[in-house]
Formats: sequence, structure tokens, C-alpha cells
Amino acid sequence: MKGSGTESLRRVFRRYLASFFRTAGPPRSGGKFRVLAAVSGGADSVCLLYLLAECSAAMGFLLAAVTVDHGIRPQSESAGDADFVEAFCASRLHGVPCFRVRIAPGRIASAASGRGMGLEEAAREFRYAAFASVARKWRADAVMTGHTASDQAETVLMRVLQGAGPSGCAGIPVRRGIFFRPMLSFSGGTVRDFLRAENIPWREDTSNADSRFLRNRIRKRLVPLLDREFPGWQKSVLCGAEKMAADARLLSDMHLPAWKPLPEPAPDPSGPGFSPAAAGTFGLFCNIKTYTALPPALRLRFLYKGLAKLGSAGRVPYRLLRSMVAGRESAFPCGFSVRGAGIALEAGRHSIFLRRDIVQNSKNGYLVWVWDACTLRFPFGVISVCRACPSGGLVVRAGKSVLAADPPFAVRSRMPGDTVTGRDGNRRSLKKLFGQWGVPAFLRDWLPVLETASGIRGVFGSVLGFPDFPDGA
Repeated sequence: MKGSGTESLRRVFRRYLASFFRTAGPPRSGGKFRVLAAVSGGADSVCLLYLLAECSAAMGFLLAAVTVDHGIRPQSESAGDADFVEAFCASRLHGVPCFRVRIAPGRIASAASGRGMGLEEAAREFRYAAFASVARKWRADAVMTGHTASDQAETVLMRVLQGAGPSGCAGIPVRRGIFFRPMLSFSGGTVRDFLRAENIPWREDTSNADSRFLRNRIRKRLVPLLDREFPGWQKSVLCGAEKMAADARLLSDMHLPAWKPLPEPAPDPSGPGFSPAAAGTFGLFCNIKTYTALPPALRLRFLYKGLAKLGSAGRVPYRLLRSMVAGRESAFPCGFSVRGAGIALEAGRHSIFLRRDIVQNSKNGYLVWVWDACTLRFPFGVISVCRACPSGGLVVRAGKSVLAADPPFAVRSRMPGDTVTGRDGNRRSLKKLFGQWGVPAFLRDWLPVLETASGIRGVFGSVLGFPDFPDGA
């Protein structure tokens, strides 16, 4: 017999869904709303999928599921989760469509290593890219995830320990773009009680016990301590997150000035005005009085807005941003410069300049991850990436070279120890290759390298008047 707790959960869930459909506007597909449920096979996402399936007929929306095999865990376990989700959709939910995305083993680890980020963070980027891709193909109006109040509390604790600001400490938003989270008011325990009462199975992810990951350490060590020593702490933390979200919304609604783009320098090294220094100024600028008139909180947001326009890759340390926002106008004399993490903020006589610091004395170089068709603008010229076919392959055009590659891949500067394999099967170092081409020392960190999960695919030397590797690519 079903208990009152399960019916209460159903009522609240339906209320959240009804609210979403009232405010979502007309469906993009032109007919019924299309809802894509992101399902890992764990308790929270299985509960989400089950409740959505119960509501779909009454509320008149179409439902499909998407599950991602990340290729991180042993294949039997990771593929087993995807098999479970497909079987659950086919049998228990009477044929709800299920899209299965498999990421090749090693791709996420390679991306994490190349970008200097954690494995969990890289997996999340791949996962959400997969959700968005399936949503586009299926013309979904919303992608719904099974995040719960327990996830929210863990996220806020994690952000506090990482030193996040109001937006970070606000936790997981109920809605952002096409992503909607209708279960944030339920605890993980409530969800599991519901599934047991309904006799619904789920899968347990063994990586949730891996203490290398910060969230797992918080869940396994910090949360039990807080439960024991500070009963009711979750309610207080979630209230604090709600206040932070209100502050973040207020700040985001405040007017910010506009960054203006700097004109691009000539891409040809022999062209008029070309120099490494001139090329490095490619970026954004604003009036220095406008910048310094902003209070520090808005100045910080203005910088983040600029970084987003630049397409800055990776995290920028707060200690660096703090040095960019501190002080009055007198603290930014002409010639003032703060550099690091691939960006630079510099003061001229009348303007503040924010730019990509692509070639640095520290030899950090540059790295851009490519996930889809796009245009990459570098000081040395433009690299265009277009879709080769509906299956997802991309074609990269730079200088005289054209290469095909499956995303994600990186366009980056050379790194110590880089080697390439020629058509003759022999390996050689980029250092030796650039020497054979006669590339001047000051340009060697500019030539773009294309790297995929399988290694370096090519070097676009022709963007600066040198050969391409491989020849005739």
C-alpha cells in the first residue's frame, strides 16, 4: 500500500512541473512540449524519470531520456548503468525513447589533464555537452535533471570551501537556459523512500565512494559530522543559499558598461604593423574612469563579463582578479599591468585593456577546447571550424591546411616534449620540425597545434607563412 509520503512527493512534483509549463512559453517544436530527462541510473534520476512518465499523459508533454556512458569506470559497470536505463525505459515505462551517448575511454581524462581541471569537472562538461546535443537533435524544450536538496547542500558546502562568491554559493539554480531541476525540494532520503515504496530499482555508482573527489569527501566525511554535531544544518545552509541567490540576481540585474573590441592586428608577420607586442593587444577595452567608478563587486562582474567575451579557457584565480579590481583610479597608472592565467589587464592613458595573454614569458602558451562548429580568432589570424556531417565530425581550416577531427579537440601552442609522426611513420619533435622550417624563436609559441585524444593531428604553420604538418594536409 502506498504511503502518504509518496503521494505528497507526487503532489509537490506535479506542482513544480505545472509552474514550469506556465512560465516556459510556447514549445519550440511547435506542438507538444518535449521534455528530455537526464538519467544516470541512480536513485535521483530514476525517480525523476518515473515521475515525469506518470505526468506526461495528463500534462500533455512528450518524454524521452538520455543517458551518458562516460568511459571512466570499468566498462561492465558504466555500460551496465546505460543498459539499465534503456531497459527501464523499454519495460517499466512502456517504450519511452532513450538516447544513449558513449564517450570513448580516455577522452575525459585527456581533457582534464590538458585543461588542468578535475576529472569530475571534465566529466560534467562532457555530460552537459551530450545533453545539449541530444536536446538539439530531438528538439527538446527542456532538459530535466534529478538534483535534490541533498545535492544542493553538498554543492553549497563545496563552493564555500572553494571560496566562491554569491553566485557560486547560491548553489544549483532551479532553472538555467533549457535545464530545469524540479526535485530540488526533496532530500535524497525522501527520494529513496519513494522508490522503495513503489518497488522501483536503481543503480549505485561505485565512484561515489572514491575519496579523491571533493564532493564524495564532503558527502562521506563532512555531512555525517554536521548531522551529528549540528542537527538541522541543511535547512540553514539552504536558506543561506537562497539569500545568496537573491543577492546574485540583484547584482546581475545592475547595469554594467560595455567592453569594446580592439581591432585585430595584421595576421601576416610581414604585414604592416605586425609585431608580437602588437598582436598580444588583441582583446577588449573601456574608459578607465568608467572602470574605476564601478564599486569592486560590480568591477569583478565586469571582468567576468569581459572574460566570457574573450572566451577565456579554464579558471582564473581570484587572487589575480582581486589585484585587477582593487584601488581607485590612481591605482591604475599608465603602464599598469596584471598578467596571469592566460589573460592580461593593462592601463593606458585613458583606457583599461583586457586581453588574452596568448604568449607569455612563463611559456604557458594558449589552449582552446573545441566542442562544436565555431570561429577562433587569434592574433595571428582566424581558424574556422565547421560541421562535416550530422554525425558530429568537424573540419578545421587554418591557413592552407584542412583537417578533419572528432570533438572535443584542442587548438593550442606547442608544449615541451611534443612529437609528431610523419607519413613515413617516423617520429620527430616539434622543436626539430620548427628548426627545419626556419621558424624564428619569437614565433615558435604562436604556431597552432591541433591535438585530439589520439595525439597531435597537425601543425598549422601556414597561418604565419610556414609549411603545414603534415604536408598538403
